Amino acid sequence: MQTEMPFLTADIPPIECEVRSRIEDFEVEEIPAYEPCGEGTHTYLWIEKRGVSTLDVARKLSRLLARNENDIGYAGMKDARGITRQYLSVEHCPEEKLRGLEIPGVRILSIGRHRNKLKMGHLKGNRFRALLRGAAPEAIGNCRRILDILARRGVPNFFGPQRFGRRGDTARVGIALLRQAPAEAAAILFGLPSEGDSPAERASREAFDRGDLRTALNLRPGDGSGLAGVLEAAARGMPWDRAMRRLPKRLWLLYLNAAQSEMFNRVLAARTGWLDSLLPGDIAFLHTSGAVFRIKDPSSERLRLEALEISPTGPLFGARMLQPEGKPGEIESSILAEYGLTEDNFLGRWSRHLPGERRPLRVPLSDPDARVTPEGIEVRFALPPGSYATSVLRELAKKET
Repeated sequence: MQTEMPFLTADIPPIECEVRSRIEDFEVEEIPAYEPCGEGTHTYLWIEKRGVSTLDVARKLSRLLARNENDIGYAGMKDARGITRQYLSVEHCPEEKLRGLEIPGVRILSIGRHRNKLKMGHLKGNRFRALLRGAAPEAIGNCRRILDILARRGVPNFFGPQRFGRRGDTARVGIALLRQAPAEAAAILFGLPSEGDSPAERASREAFDRGDLRTALNLRPGDGSGLAGVLEAAARGMPWDRAMRRLPKRLWLLYLNAAQSEMFNRVLAARTGWLDSLLPGDIAFLHTSGAVFRIKDPSSERLRLEALEISPTGPLFGARMLQPEGKPGEIESSILAEYGLTEDNFLGRWSRHLPGERRPLRVPLSDPDARVTPEGIEVRFALPPGSYATSVLRELAKKET
């Protein structure tokens, strides 16, 4: 079960509206860390996509070019619910071959060349435009008040629901893997039908829950994820601790990262009311460089804290993560224990590539703006990389978006 996330602006009424109800109601544009220099072996594509995710575009592009999916570079992952402008890169590919490509939902806006592959994190941030459809004109005052508080105190840096998959269960799988309980992870992956399942998926999950693994495999809709190989091995009688080793690396990393995100959200939920305060023993985050350091005397950092130059951090648990002390350390240890985990769980087979790190509990909100339109209220703002526009939108609408 995902964490219930409190609101920093709970004392301001919600903006009654529809959020992201149409593709055109939400736009995001990357702020590149650098522009293509005009030379080099890597071709950069500045694209606009509508209703498709970054991963979907990368997959389709790799197939059209007969390349490995890993050959396609991108600086950030964008989901399908909106209009996105971002860079993709591919090496040793003639520009004329790229200009003629047709990918549904994608327009190539420009093409350039650069010396290196585009990698995750190669961006300064993202600019957003969102329409709060149907919002009353008189709500503009509360809308601006909320944006002002977020600009002054910071945006709670929650991981959004897209981090936890369509069924919202990826973190549960990751927690089971961390506890070295592969059968429990399999029960979540292949059983437990839910309301949003297609008829075929529901039938497959019901068969799994009956213990009929062969029928569950035969009924399972093909999705190219690699999960079918795990289920096929188990259907042949392979124990779950061996069958789960067939889980593709990208998937078990996805599940473990979701588990980290869920536990981070729990820590942030516990500290939302004072996310702009530092405690003795906190690990602080320097927003200009990403460096972290331990806080001994919070009063000595008051000015930098108020200027949103530094912020307290929460855990992305892992074997080499810097541990806080005092009250912050107690909060994090207690939440880890709630999931039946200890630090030793991050030393096992499933988490050997999970070193851990500190993530700021809040992020700066830049260039906030709100205006009344015939369709509702349009808001614009910018956020640093790795943070979610949903954290802003949920504060405005007081609901998950």
